[in-house]
Amino acid sequence: MEVEDEHVDFGLLVGVHVLAVAVLFTSDLGVHVSGLFVLLQLSTMLFLYCGAALFTEPESSVADRETVVPAGPSDWIDRRFDADSGLSVPRLPPLNLKNLRFVVPSFLLGLVLATGIGAALTVEGGFSGKSRGSGGASLTELFQQFVVFKKPLVALAGILLIAAESVRFYRCHVATGRYRQWTTHMMLTPLVQYLSLAFFVSFFFALYAVLTLLTFAIGAASIVGDSLGRTLWIALLLTSGLVLKLAIEWGRVRGERQLDVPTGSRLVAYFTPTPPND
Repeated sequence: MEVEDEHVDFGLLVGVHVLAVAVLFTSDLGVHVSGLFVLLQLSTMLFLYCGAALFTEPESSVADRETVVPAGPSDWIDRRFDADSGLSVPRLPPLNLKNLRFVVPSFLLGLVLATGIGAALTVEGGFSGKSRGSGGASLTELFQQFVVFKKPLVALAGILLIAAESVRFYRCHVATGRYRQWTTHMMLTPLVQYLSLAFFVSFFFALYAVLTLLTFAIGAASIVGDSLGRTLWIALLLTSGLVLKLAIEWGRVRGERQLDVPTGSRLVAYFTPTPPND
């Protein structure tokens, strides 16, 4: 049953990612706008994972876990909240306030990483081959790009991306009751791992984009012309980015659904949270 659910979850993400790439390729937005879709997904993940982590059971011993999930001031938290501290919410399980020690730092770290990744991919000229004198995009420039969501097709792709991520999370963690079985650290581990990997992958993918741009500018453009050469470069960039992104998503989908990871599945194991020892 888990294998079938994995395929459904992954199918949701495949469909919406293919749609987003198709929108980028067939419109005049430019490949750099892909960063807005990435930022939307990362922001959705932040709210889903951090929100669910507030309802999970805290672990009694977390000293060896803070290398993965960032932790806030334990003494400050312990003075204000004991093990039974909770906040009742209508129609929801009680919130464990001690979990704020991990949720708040994870959310803030994720917000910084998500904004940085989105800005790096969204900046005009970042992947478009145009030079910029400012050396980067400011937050103002990043949010100004959201005007593209006035286009109905772009807005639809963004809404479906948020919906697909939310439905996948609900199917994996809420419908199965997994969030009640996992500890706070287990819930936040896939999020932190995903954001960390996305940060490093975006850096190397930017280098890849520059190298392929130079190759097409020098080689293909001189043969087929600048316009067709640029189109081929964008197609290569979007296709390779889609394949890489879906490979990461498959590892995350499997890693969250299966705690017993087959030997050799390093990417799946990367996203698989380790149960507490106690």
